[in-house]
Amino acid sequence: MDSCDGSLQADGGAPGRGAAASGGRFAGKWRQFSGAADRDEEEEKKRRQAGAKTRYNLSKELNDGRLSQSVALAEQLLDYGEKPPNDLLRKLIDAAAGDSDVELFAQAVNVCVRGGIQFDEIGFAALVGRLFAREAPHAQIRCAMNFGLEKDAEVLPLVPLEVEKDADRTDCFRGSTNDDSGEVGLDELSPLGSAPRPPHLEFYGSTNAPSLNGLYQLKASRRDLLGHDRPIYERRLAMTDRYCVYYWDASLPETKDDSWPSGWYVGSEVGGGGVIFARCLSHGQSSSSTAAQATSAPPNVGNWEVKTKNGFRTPDARAKALRTASLNEVETESALSLVDLEAMKGATVGQDPRTSKYFCHFFVLLALEHLAEIKGFRVKWGFRSVDELVGFGLCFKDIKVETVKPPKESTKVNLPGWPETATQIVFFLLPRGTTEGGCRFKSAESVIISWGDPLKARLCEGSVSSIDFRSRQLTVKINGTMPEDPYSRFKYRIDNYANRTSYERQVVALLEFTAMERNKICELLVTAAIGKVDLAVLGGDGFASTKKAPGGKKAKKGEGKGKPAPSGPARGSEAALKNQAAALANWDDEDFFSEEEEEGKSKDKDLELQQEKAAKAAKNDDEEKMKEATRALASEAVEGINQDNIATTKALVAVMPHTSDSQKDAIISSMSSRVTIVQGPPGTGKTHTSVRIITNWVKTMGYKPLLATSECNVAVDNIAEGLVANGVKVVRIGRCEKVSVRLDQAVLMNLIKEGRRKAREEGDESEDDEADFDNIGDEPADWNSWHWTEWQRKRQARWRHVAWDRKKDKFMKEKILREAEVICATTITSGSPQLSGFKFHGILIDEVAQATETSSIVPIITRGAQQLVLCGDHCQLPPSVQSREAELRGYSLSLYSRLVESGVPFRFLDTQYRAHPQLMEFSASCIYHGKLKSGIDGSERPQPLGIPWPSKKCPAAFFECGVEEHLEGESKANEAEAKMVRKLVQGVIDKGDIGVGDIGIVTPYKGQVRVLRRVMEKLKLPPGETAILEMASVDNFQGREKELIIFTAVRCNDHGSVGFLSDWRRLNVMITRARRGLVIVGSAETLCHDPHWKLWLEFTEKQGGCPKGTVRKAIEAEGKRLEADFALELLGALPVAVATTTTPTQKEKETTWSASEWAAWEQETPRAEVGGKPAKKAKAEAEAEDSAKRRKTAEGQQKTPEREAEDSAKRRKTTEGQEKWTPNAGGSWDSSGSGSGHWSAAAWSGTDKSSWKPKDQEWSWSSARS
Repeated sequence: MDSCDGSLQADGGAPGRGAAASGGRFAGKWRQFSGAADRDEEEEKKRRQAGAKTRYNLSKELNDGRLSQSVALAEQLLDYGEKPPNDLLRKLIDAAAGDSDVELFAQAVNVCVRGGIQFDEIGFAALVGRLFAREAPHAQIRCAMNFGLEKDAEVLPLVPLEVEKDADRTDCFRGSTNDDSGEVGLDELSPLGSAPRPPHLEFYGSTNAPSLNGLYQLKASRRDLLGHDRPIYERRLAMTDRYCVYYWDASLPETKDDSWPSGWYVGSEVGGGGVIFARCLSHGQSSSSTAAQATSAPPNVGNWEVKTKNGFRTPDARAKALRTASLNEVETESALSLVDLEAMKGATVGQDPRTSKYFCHFFVLLALEHLAEIKGFRVKWGFRSVDELVGFGLCFKDIKVETVKPPKESTKVNLPGWPETATQIVFFLLPRGTTEGGCRFKSAESVIISWGDPLKARLCEGSVSSIDFRSRQLTVKINGTMPEDPYSRFKYRIDNYANRTSYERQVVALLEFTAMERNKICELLVTAAIGKVDLAVLGGDGFASTKKAPGGKKAKKGEGKGKPAPSGPARGSEAALKNQAAALANWDDEDFFSEEEEEGKSKDKDLELQQEKAAKAAKNDDEEKMKEATRALASEAVEGINQDNIATTKALVAVMPHTSDSQKDAIISSMSSRVTIVQGPPGTGKTHTSVRIITNWVKTMGYKPLLATSECNVAVDNIAEGLVANGVKVVRIGRCEKVSVRLDQAVLMNLIKEGRRKAREEGDESEDDEADFDNIGDEPADWNSWHWTEWQRKRQARWRHVAWDRKKDKFMKEKILREAEVICATTITSGSPQLSGFKFHGILIDEVAQATETSSIVPIITRGAQQLVLCGDHCQLPPSVQSREAELRGYSLSLYSRLVESGVPFRFLDTQYRAHPQLMEFSASCIYHGKLKSGIDGSERPQPLGIPWPSKKCPAAFFECGVEEHLEGESKANEAEAKMVRKLVQGVIDKGDIGVGDIGIVTPYKGQVRVLRRVMEKLKLPPGETAILEMASVDNFQGREKELIIFTAVRCNDHGSVGFLSDWRRLNVMITRARRGLVIVGSAETLCHDPHWKLWLEFTEKQGGCPKGTVRKAIEAEGKRLEADFALELLGALPVAVATTTTPTQKEKETTWSASEWAAWEQETPRAEVGGKPAKKAKAEAEAEDSAKRRKTAEGQQKTPEREAEDSAKRRKTTEGQEKWTPNAGGSWDSSGSGSGHWSAAAWSGTDKSSWKPKDQEWSWSSARS
């Protein structure tokens, strides 16, 4: 063909485009004449037919649940050059996510990436949710999350970047196995006289119903249901249903029912009450044949049939063994490492690109945080024994079920990908001796129930409904159902667990955001820049003292030298021609091309700089446009506002007492603006301003209903108390135990009880005799007696009464919420179903800088608002984020900070009225850059009596403790500091200047809070005032204030670690809670390791709050300690000679160095030259100087007489029988014992290593055991 084509082109004659065109026409004619075109068309037809057949088979295999065959067919279709339909790819990846075979999942991901799979937001959330629900390895979940990343985003690796230990890395590839047989012993599950039964059975080979495949766990037999003692094997599917393998003999002689032949069945309930999935018939057998048959185990092989629409059918032959039990962490890592993570990005595309970008960004961050939370519990379970966790109050073991209520259909909407589960109320019997002080379980907290090991044998999750220590009853609402236990033999373990409710409500808000018609506030969320990162996470400081002025631009090469550029001869002149001739005479090809190459590189570099400059300018233009659009949305006035009400509000605010100008400006702005942001530094009246804003919304503007919310209960309570004081009708939603006692009359549950009482008094409700329903007695034993009939009638009447009572409560709750002017709840609670019908005119979120954006948007998206006020301070506590990776991707950047950085203007409250001016001086100058003023005089805040203040003029004091910290459960504590705090508190109480309620004890660690409570029990307080003394962590004290704050820093260690005390925002919160006095107890040496704490100590020292030289002494002490540690490290590397009586094995263990130790020493100490010549004089002098320093350091260390006597005895013992070391020809030392120049025993013996020195500095160390 090539030769023919060439000849045809040659016959064309004319060169150029005409010849080429002519050749092309002749070539086409030749292909038609030769039949090649027909063959190509036939091959294309066959390829299309094969592709269509493959697509059909792929769809069929996916519908039948054959995953491995589906993956192979999808690969085959791609090899044909045809992409599978997106809906089939979605089915394929969903099926792979639900299967336990990670290898198949990795293959499916690669196939879907090749096929160009695309998700919508719900599909992506369903994929991740399916993996979460079946407790897949975290690396597998992280792999799937790459589908939601933007094309230009950084890929999400299989293992978090912060993971360093091999054990933690391995744990990322380990999923839940659920292979524990629980607390019930195998001897209890095997009938007397029978052989022990296997604890597990594997069911495999079912390709028609792959969900049946897996490990089944031995359970107790059910003679009461089945009439025999054959074993029951149970398997839990994901976190929901259970499938039981059991023997069901329907051909009993007394029934003579042949509709169900004898055999083994796989179904949803024991006894056939549910759905039958598969069966293995035992033809010709009878259940009453022999005792052996009645207690035998299921058959190893058999004619298993799977239930289909057309009855039972035989499954296909087994393709391969089930991998759930055999696929280990190494194999999982190997399988997932084959996935092209980079190619997965950009697969989630929604209808609106901005909405899709917002959803994917925050959904991935939320999932990363949830993974980190789960990982924290897994680490705790692996690190701590169950007895330790029980001692910490974090776990109950060997706990039994008292009773259970019938399961009910769940009322909440399931997340995409999560299975539908029933809910059940379970009552557990607490162990004897359980007290409130020793129990860390609280109402509404999430728990996990297992058979004894939550890592291997988890049963279900739930939340604590109530806990009664008097009746020893723990009530848990579980997602799922408990196993049947008619004989009450099962024992369970209950652990605290990750907050699943909070995660679910944040995901629901994100999903609702993708489907809703956005209002102006939601439009603002996608207009502001997405993907920014908190600068403090990246190492940004925020302290004025560390800010550096921006430097000038660097001068380009050849610029700024101060000399004009040299001018050459004019072109065409005689001098120019001479230069040209000289250049031609000295022509060098190599030089010319190298110069040309350099010139080309220079041009390319200039072009790159120009392109980079243009891209930067375009980016700046886009950012400026974004800021303008964001400012316009936030600042625009709300439609339909009554201008007369605005004028009235301005007039009222102008004469408002006890309100600064900056507060008035914030109040007036919030009356009409779409979004108002208020930055309130400590003590500037942020809560006061929030209360004023809502009060004016209600009483002047006439807005109703309104929502006041925050992520923490304390901030919500503070606003609610202020509103109640202003006469606003407030309803506080939340559990009574988490709400301030001062708001009892505003709590929803209490309002319902009060409303029902008033209705009964007014005759709207009839008064039922509660005693008639409570005291129905015990159930009679005889079911056929009149007493049992009467008991059953009373029982049914009680249930009807309870049901009607609940309906009345529901009606009353709806009435109270409708009449409320302001509803107060946390951000997560605002997403609860009880507020599902509410849409608010305005929402105010307090302490918003302390909440993640996914938490803040729950009320904004699910409840809606026309106006939004955000109050917070980015210079105080940041959002609490466990995942370092999520932090680096922007999860710790609050909604407040993101909007401010995107150009939304904010109101700065510039005057503080809380603390003594000296207490605020540090924050005002170093954190708020001198913008924060004091509105009170120091004389209004005198020092509290009872504290030995270092200076009468300074209301701050630092007291050194210097005792090392210790562990308290999973947290840190310092009991010595706690006792010191108790002494200070007792002194203040004894003076009587301030009351117990005016003292606040703050600490960074919850473990220290527990220690403080134990230590403070010995305080001598007036009766009834013990509970008034507040002790809390820094995070729980934001927004609070006390006359006197005593802070215990806890951290005191040799390595100078201050933990999360290094966050300057936490320091700012801690030092700004006090009004009249601040006392800090800690270790100056440890705190000075942190630059922020060191700066505060220097500030306080200048003010007179601690003795002069405190910082200097702390730094010097640390320097001496480091110097001593360094010297000991060097001296610890010196070799030690021992007596010749030591055996070689012991000698190698005790006195020899490893190769790595010798290599490290030889790098630090130069070896002598070959032939025994001395090293350089400078090196020798340096070694001598170092040796003298080491001796001086060691001599300065004090020793007790007992220690000195012990060391002397050791030296004498070592000296006896000391062998001689002599130099050999290579300049090193051997132990031949002959020759001169041996080392004396005194040079080598003793425990004071600083006295060991070579006799002659000419010799250096070598690796010959010298």
